[in-house]
Amino acid sequence: MKKIALIILSAMLLPLAAQAQSCNSSILESTPSVLFDIAGDEVTDIRTQLVWKRCSVGKTWSGSSCDGAASSLTWEQALAT
Repeated sequence: MKKIALIILSAMLLPLAAQAQSCNSSILESTPSVLFDIAGDEVTDIRTQLVWKRCSVGKTWSGSSCDGAASSLTWEQALAT
């Protein structure tokens, strides 16, 4: 009886889980640029001071996009980078 109830509950929740995984592209369009300081190829979150590169390691920022090919690194190389 418990297995049947679990199967029914899972079947009811599955559509909700699938819906929750869809991408909401309007979030990207509505992110206020005042939250970030963008300088060259680095972006800084003003509130947290977290800094990240615009491009993957191996690629370079051309001013409008990332050019080149991303590097494949071992764990040790990634930590050193």
